[in-house]
Amino acid sequence: MTTKMMYSDIFRARILEIQKCIENECFLSALSMALTLPDICGKAAYPELGNTKRYIQWYNTTMSDMFAEGTDMPYLSGELIYNLRNSILHSGNPNISVKDIKNDQCRVDKFILECKPNGAVWGGSMSRSSPTDTYWKQIGINIPPFCELLVEKALEYYVNNKDKFTFFDYTMIG
Repeated sequence: MTTKMMYSDIFRARILEIQKCIENECFLSALSMALTLPDICGKAAYPELGNTKRYIQWYNTTMSDMFAEGTDMPYLSGELIYNLRNSILHSGNPNISVKDIKNDQCRVDKFILECKPNGAVWGGSMSRSSPTDTYWKQIGINIPPFCELLVEKALEYYVNNKDKFTFFDYTMIG
């Protein structure tokens, strides 16, 4: 049986699979798939930009203000999340490459992933042992609520901009 899926179906299918992964506690799979949503939405929003710029632009426009605290604390910037996406999808490593983070505020010494379905989306901290020491910074993402938030924002963007998602041409055989 061959099914030609319309572009709306494949986007919603991706969303449903992310939600199923969370329900079944397949958190790394959920995160891997959820991190592709800014790729897809970024392509719809900014088709003239390259992958990196449109991913970061869409994420920063849609998500980053929820995480930036207006202090010097590290936060979940588009650059940091794009870095995580690259590490997971290209290296299988659920970590960030600190050397590739250009924004000093988001360059951290330790990155942590949590799997607590009812916990906070993220957390960050800075500390130093004396006023002359350099700050030690860490940031963490709680996978289930982070994925749920990405899904919510991507689906909201999709629903409000369906006409921009004309680039899907997909066939599934099953």
